[in-house]
Amino acid sequence: MQGRDPNVSFADQTNTVHVNPDYARTIRTKDKTILVFDDFTTTGRSLDWARNLLLAVGAGRVVLMTVGRYTGPWHKCHTPRSAEMITPFSLKEYDPADFHTRSIHMREDSSVRQVIATSFEHLLQNRDYPLNST
Repeated sequence: MQGRDPNVSFADQTNTVHVNPDYARTIRTKDKTILVFDDFTTTGRSLDWARNLLLAVGAGRVVLMTVGRYTGPWHKCHTPRSAEMITPFSLKEYDPADFHTRSIHMREDSSVRQVIATSFEHLLQNRDYPLNST
């Protein structure tokens, strides 16, 4: 978080990021779950905008995951007032008033720590990670 402006707004995210149109067919599947993974997050705004964009393209479900968080467990979630207003494949000037905002509690899944540690151990040893069906 050092050197970052803590006052970056949600509008800064919405007005500078869009989805590459080459991925439209891959994402646009109602029964598909898309995992958005970020190494660390401060406010969750970039993850939140990714969720909005992917749902606007047609993803069935979007799961957000981060390894670390720099601030407290509360996050402001932004949902468009109208799903049709998002133009996922091109930049657009959005206004904060275009979104409903609510606070949600981000929870930690303590079981993930072991999964991450094991996956890195396998990576370092150049072995495949053992997948299970659960």
